[in-house]
Amino acid sequence: MNDSNIQKLLAAARKEQAPEVPFNFENSVVSAIRRDQRRSTPLSFFEQLNQLFPRLAAAAVVIIGLCIATEFYFTQSETTTTADVQQAAEEWLFASN
Repeated sequence: MNDSNIQKLLAAARKEQAPEVPFNFENSVVSAIRRDQRRSTPLSFFEQLNQLFPRLAAAAVVIIGLCIATEFYFTQSETTTTADVQQAAEEWLFASN
């Protein structure tokens, strides 16, 4: 491109209106900067545990629920889980003699 074409393009660009800034643009930029800073800083051991505990709590609730459901299912049948464990313990205890 020659200089006259560049000057024409720049003159046309100056005549155009600037694009409107979206609503709440400043706040979204500041929050994006803060998010990026939080990702770049290394987390301490307690911060990592703090992020991990909600997941562990949810997993514990699921496991407890499964145990309760299993116990309820086996109490409906003739043999219970407790009786099975007791029988296995007795067999193990007497098998060694």
